[in-house]
Amino acid sequence: MRAPPAATCTTGTFGDGRSGAHPIPSPIPNLTAVRQIDPGNFNGCAVLEDGTLKCWGGPTNSGGMVGDGTAETRMIPVDVGL
Repeated sequence: MRAPPAATCTTGTFGDGRSGAHPIPSPIPNLTAVRQIDPGNFNGCAVLEDGTLKCWGGPTNSGGMVGDGTAETRMIPVDVGL
């Protein structure tokens, strides 16, 4: 049996509390068993194997682009209802 796929990031809003560019792919916390991921420059979302949707974004979430019903910056993935 394979280990569930993990998500890593090298640029943009990492989902690990950082943003910018990193020379080495960094794991994104709270994201295991990733089925699909849609990274963006300022926000990203991932669908997990269990159907859960997690999103993150910064340095601003003023437009609600994370989709968690707030305008707070989310530098680590948070649950987003479908």
